[in-house]
Amino acid sequence: MERIQQVHQDSRRTYGSPRVQAELKAQGLPVGRHRVARLMREAGLGAR
Repeated sequence: MERIQQVHQDSRRTYGSPRVQAELKAQGLPVGRHRVARLMREAGLGAR
């Protein structure tokens, strides 16, 4: 969750779950888009 929040903040809160997931994958963290979407929803994070 911390990594998701960091990527989301680094994007100035413009990235939704597909782009957050792609960034995490590029960083070498194997995580699925649906998991990222669920965690972002639970944390109240969303794209502008």
